[in-house]
Amino acid sequence: MIETTYIPLAKAAGILDVDAETLLIAAAERRIQLYWLLNAVLSAEKGLYEKRGTRENGDEELSWFPHDHGIQHFLFVPLLYKDAAELLKNQTTKWWGRRLSLIDEDHTFWALMNEEKCAQELGPDWDQISRDIVYLTAADVKMLKSESATPAPDTIKDPVRPSKPVPRDNNLVAIIAALLAVWPRRKWPSAKELEEAAKSVDVSVSDDTIRKGLEAAKTMAPSLSPPK
Repeated sequence: MIETTYIPLAKAAGILDVDAETLLIAAAERRIQLYWLLNAVLSAEKGLYEKRGTRENGDEELSWFPHDHGIQHFLFVPLLYKDAAELLKNQTTKWWGRRLSLIDEDHTFWALMNEEKCAQELGPDWDQISRDIVYLTAADVKMLKSESATPAPDTIKDPVRPSKPVPRDNNLVAIIAALLAVWPRRKWPSAKELEEAAKSVDVSVSDDTIRKGLEAAKTMAPSLSPPK
């Protein structure tokens, strides 16, 4: 007998004596975690959301702060509750979450960096999810079978901001600030210009990531002023 980490949705439903729609409903209600087969080598960032400020309506304004990045093979990735809900309405849906891993204890997770590059390299339908590539882990099937009960709604949580800022190495931010201080041109480079410069030396980094790095440098060194 061959045991696998992931079990197809239809087979998992059969083991649990329910139908696939019931499992999708449970995922949409965030009772269980489903996965889908991405099977792609992608450029990704590992990071988390931190509070940047407060909007006029009182809501927190969050920013993405990367802690790591790299090119990795992502096989099975989390199916978010919104995707599960869409699969109840249609046989296929476009991937909504862009999250490539579960959330670690330090609140970080892997997320997609460059969607345009994915479409170019993998084809226009690379992010289409169908029911036949949705899975449940064997461990979760075993747990649900043994307990004969479904977890409560909202058991599966969205990424949250940590109660305290997560410490990270600020050396690179300090270097960015120093480079801006000695920048010889009449104005600082834009994030898009730096992204193109990175591409010219075969370095993959998004303009959004660069923009946040520049903002972090300016926050660290408030005395910085643009070149005149």
